Amino acid sequence: IENIKYETERMNKLITSLLDLSKLDSGVTKETYKEENLSKVVEIACLTFESIAYENDLRISSNIEDNIMFKCNKDEMERLIAIIIDNAIKHSNKKSVINVNMHKVQNSISIEITNTGEGIKEGDEEKIFERFYRADKSRNRKDNRYGLGLAIAKNIVINHNGIISAYSKDGKTTFKIILKK
Repeated sequence: IENIKYETERMNKLITSLLDLSKLDSGVTKETYKEENLSKVVEIACLTFESIAYENDLRISSNIEDNIMFKCNKDEMERLIAIIIDNAIKHSNKKSVINVNMHKVQNSISIEITNTGEGIKEGDEEKIFERFYRADKSRNRKDNRYGLGLAIAKNIVINHNGIISAYSKDGKTTFKIILKK
């Protein structure tokens, strides 16, 4: 019974993620977007993950410019930041720091989340945003990861007229999000 319950919960998470991705694929009604304080959204997301980072022997450091307003879907922005920070936690070396930086650059907003640890293999920088893609094939069932998180993140960014990219250099991995105001 415990195994059935466990598998049911796993399948529920997978189906929910697929439905979310499907909704994002069909586009969003931008008329429902509201002017939000994106600085607060990102700050709260960082605070939410501090205890999880601590449990994993990590620390989150943030440098977030105050009062950056952005017309968006607040729930999707929260999910976007959560996906990237969660990913950084899972791929960081113990006793390292995850840096979250956000600031305005002319007519856009730049968000960078950097961690030290397991990097992205050269050539996989675009592939990691594809559905069901996992660079490390050994990480599948046991981790309850399906390769949908970064695909969802990419769709959220695209629906907000932005660009997301990732790269690794010198043992650090950076996810960069540019949102046009």
